[in-house]
Amino acid sequence: MYRIVMFAWLCIALFCPLALVGQTLSHYKGSYQNGQANYTYYENTNLERIMHGKFSYTAKLTDYSPVTYQLTGAYEHNAKHGVWECQTIRTVTDKRVGTVNITESFTGTFTQGQRQGVWTYTKTVREQKSSKTTPTTTKTTAQFNFVNNTLTGHIDFDGIKGQLSPDGLFTGNWQLQHKDWRNDTEYLASFYQNTITGLTLRQMATGQINYQYREPNVVMALPNHTQAIQTHNGQQ
Repeated sequence: MYRIVMFAWLCIALFCPLALVGQTLSHYKGSYQNGQANYTYYENTNLERIMHGKFSYTAKLTDYSPVTYQLTGAYEHNAKHGVWECQTIRTVTDKRVGTVNITESFTGTFTQGQRQGVWTYTKTVREQKSSKTTPTTTKTTAQFNFVNNTLTGHIDFDGIKGQLSPDGLFTGNWQLQHKDWRNDTEYLASFYQNTITGLTLRQMATGQINYQYREPNVVMALPNHTQAIQTHNGQQ
């Protein structure tokens, strides 16, 4: 029994230090890509930093209005892993509309560096015309499905509706609605494996068609055109 215990301790003494060489976690907090980051890491045999553990990043930028950008998550041996959240906070001040705070976030899961499963987008808009008025808040959400870092499935986001194939290709019928102060416009498109086979541009209020393109036989030019024709005719 004594010899077994001594052998175990000898293994620990000999092999554990080797396994930990270059993988002692260090902490960094400071400047990082035009902002500030806080993360842990270790160095590999080439003295390269390998992020491992929690990560956070904040940056304050200004274009036409101040924007705060925040990113939180974790790394596992330099690959994003687990839940990550990206958030932007923008404040717009205008004499006509008052103060508008816009917060957008995108949250989901990484598995060894690849987006997987459902990711959720949330947009919250808080408007207040003056200090004497009650602020109003509107919130919209949308969900996106990822498989091995590829966006797939049904899309319904900000006036855009359509379908992506398991390979992430545009397929079937798509709708895009664009609204501005002059008129509301609708684009209706049909796709086959990322190739557009039809497009209609019309006014939403009157139904007037401004432009229309229909060419379902364009799939004849595709490598797998026989299958495309069968699909178009409803035979598959």
